[in-house]
Formats: sequence, C-alpha cells, structure tokens
Amino acid sequence: MTNRVKFGFKKTSDGYFLVVIPVKIFNVLKEKKPFLFEKTLAEHVGVEVFIKTKSRRLAAEIARKATLLLSDENS
Repeated sequence: MTNRVKFGFKKTSDGYFLVVIPVKIFNVLKEKKPFLFEKTLAEHVGVEVFIKTKSRRLAAEIARKATLLLSDENS
C-alpha cells in the first residue's frame, strides 16, 4: 500500500496534470472539500486514485491538501 502523494509539474501526453493519492485520503478530501474535484477526472486503480486536471494550480492545491491530510494521519 502506498502512503504518499505523487505530483509532477509537467503535463501528461494528453494535456492533463496528474496527482496520485491513496484512496483513503481521496475519500476524506472529497468529503471535506468536494469543490476541489468539480473539474477533475478521477480513476481508482487498486489502492490509489489518479486525479487528472487541466489546471496546474488545482492539481497543486489537491496535492498540498492531500499531503497535509496524510501527514496529520501519520502523526
């Protein structure tokens, strides 16, 4: 099981920014801040969720909030 957030500042070949977070963190974040996911595509793959968005700012915001939730959970 992965316990980290992955985010790169480069676009994928189809023009999206990609954020990869654990499913548990995705569910908590979606419950607390559903507005973050209005303009995203989310795909569940095993224990991770791949989130694609056209906005770099939105991808960075999702990654930052997911990282904060993950660090709070681990402490």
